[in-house]
Amino acid sequence: MNGLNVRIAFAKAKLSIAIFGADSFEDSTPDEMWQALFEAEMEGFHAGTSGEDMPVLFRGEQPLEYFWTLGRENAIDVVESLASHGTQVEWEALSEKQQAAEWDDFHRLDSRGIADEMYFYRVLMDMHLVGYVGH
Repeated sequence: MNGLNVRIAFAKAKLSIAIFGADSFEDSTPDEMWQALFEAEMEGFHAGTSGEDMPVLFRGEQPLEYFWTLGRENAIDVVESLASHGTQVEWEALSEKQQAAEWDDFHRLDSRGIADEMYFYRVLMDMHLVGYVGH
C-alpha cells in the first residue's frame, strides 16, 4: 500500500471513530485503523532500507508519523544487525593471539547461550560445528 492509500485508510478509520464515537483511541479503534497504522509501519520499514523520506501526507498525523518512524528504525536495526558480523577474511587477518582470545570468549559465551552477540559468531560457529551432522 502506498503512502496515499495509507493516508486515505487512516482518514476513513478516523472518520468512523468520530461518527460512531470513542471513549479511548485504543479501545475503540477499528480494524481499519490498525491496518492503516500497520501499513504506515511497513512503509517506514521500506524507507529504512531504501533511504526514502517520510511521505508528506503522514506529516502532522501523529499516529502515522509514529508508526512510520517505528518501521524505519526497525529496518535500520535489522540492517545493522545483519552487517555486524565478522567475515572469514577478517577472522584470518587476526593474529593467533587475537583468535585465541575470541575462541575463549566464544566458548565462555556459548556455554551461557549468548555467543550470538559476538562479532565473529557466524565464523566461529561454522568452525565449531565442523564434524557435526550436516557439516
